[in-house]
Amino acid sequence: MTNIDLIKSGGDVVNMETGVVVHDMASYLARLSGIAAIQEQRQLAAAYDAACSALIGPNDVQVEGGRSFKKKSAWRKLARHFGISTSVVSVQKDSIGESGFFLATVTVRAAAPWGQFAEAVGACGTDEATGRRVITT
Repeated sequence: MTNIDLIKSGGDVVNMETGVVVHDMASYLARLSGIAAIQEQRQLAAAYDAACSALIGPNDVQVEGGRSFKKKSAWRKLARHFGISTSVVSVQKDSIGESGFFLATVTVRAAAPWGQFAEAVGACGTDEATGRRVITT
């Protein structure tokens, strides 16, 4: 099923082919508003904070401009701890005009054991002076 096969109807998401409600907004909001849901999120946040404190060392953090950032090693430790897996969705290599430079863009999907996922895009180019590129999608 693709997004084209779905339609919003009164806050619900309905499969256009079958007429089946695949996401009931009222039930979803009721679950989110419940005390058990809030407690579960607090427990998840506490587990994340505890894992960060226990697993991430000084070599896993980069300080730049007065701010600290988790390095790839930190994210790998946290992913291993929580059972998060990653997979490459796409790799794209583009030439930039006739300059001889090229741009590589990679999209990666992270998936959690409970079904949640997120995608992120990383890019680098041979014309970068500082190792940073702004990506707009």
